[in-house]
Amino acid sequence: MRQSLLWRAGSTQLANQTIGWLWEAGRPGFLNSLGSTASLTLFNLLWVYLPPGPAWTHEEWHRAVLTHRGISSYDGVYHWDIGTNAIAVDHVTDLDLATLKSEHPADFTRLMEAGLESEVEANRLMRRNNFFLGRRSGYDLIDWWSTGVNGSLYIAFCATDALDGDLLAMNQKETRESQRDFTGFDFRAWVHDMRHPEEAYADGPRGGTHPTGNGVDRYLLFSDLTGGERRYLKLQAGLSLLNFISPQFFGRDWLPGRAPWTGEAFLWNFGLLHHLTPFGYEVGGDFLLRHGKWSWVFTAQGFVNGEMVLPGAAAELFRYPVRLGTFGIFLNGGLSAWMQPVDQNYHAADPSPGIAGSIGAAIPLISSLELFGEADAKSGGWMAGNVSLDPAVQARAGLQLRL
Repeated sequence: MRQSLLWRAGSTQLANQTIGWLWEAGRPGFLNSLGSTASLTLFNLLWVYLPPGPAWTHEEWHRAVLTHRGISSYDGVYHWDIGTNAIAVDHVTDLDLATLKSEHPADFTRLMEAGLESEVEANRLMRRNNFFLGRRSGYDLIDWWSTGVNGSLYIAFCATDALDGDLLAMNQKETRESQRDFTGFDFRAWVHDMRHPEEAYADGPRGGTHPTGNGVDRYLLFSDLTGGERRYLKLQAGLSLLNFISPQFFGRDWLPGRAPWTGEAFLWNFGLLHHLTPFGYEVGGDFLLRHGKWSWVFTAQGFVNGEMVLPGAAAELFRYPVRLGTFGIFLNGGLSAWMQPVDQNYHAADPSPGIAGSIGAAIPLISSLELFGEADAKSGGWMAGNVSLDPAVQARAGLQLRL
């Protein structure tokens, strides 16, 4: 998840900034602005269907959950069907899905929301990069708005019968099990399986045989959802609009402030947050702060299942400069703590505490090229961008280009 997220954010911002700079090299004026906007729009429309763009990352986060439990799959972006209305994760067997639901029901539910999780986290990461590195968000707004609106509409359409015809057509076309998407419309499966963690995969609304007579009829229609499930999806579609509430979505990257106790100036910004989770949803907000060498993100969280609202909080230090003689490095670190429902269960009435920490460093090499390394560890619980719901330790290293 982390690797594909870094590829998604970095490549998108590199491309957007390059297009913007090329137009800015010309004579300022209406035609120049129109050409820049048209070029960025055209690029971002095409970028949806290419790796490592939004759809690729969306599917890779689905696949990460499958891979974490030893299940192979294929990213449908590599079918190169530019302009298609639906991109699948295919080559997943009914047996693997049934086993995942039986043995790891929370992972099965997380599987369904992981794609949207990637879209929200990509926007958050790019907004942080812009705020802390002094980049203007104007280059990235088309990507943020198109990705965000698509995600909100996707949830909303899952609560209607408007797209059922597409599922029926897919079932007629997909004669082989390997051709089928792992789930159909993500959030119908998410809301149903979250509320029915003990239900066997091929029971309930998936109890029928595929129209071809081969395998399970995986795709849930509007009529397969209860009234409560439909209302819950409509609620989530509305709450997803929280992700647009940030001055950065309107081109305001830095807001001026002054500390009341010292009078020192600082820069700040904020953004609200909504995520689907294995047990329900998260709402919260980020507060971004720049003051001298210090760059901080403070996050407040509320985790909601069918029985409780539970708290969480996080703090992250971004690129703190340290001198080691004549040698300079940048340090990152973070700490978060939360209470979440036991077993990531929608119906749980008892909370379970969790904690996570991270540390990293970036070492400048030449120009804007840096060597970086980072590691993180967490207890059990859901954490956006971390594939494991169990305790886990991760580390990664590589090269990065600072824009």
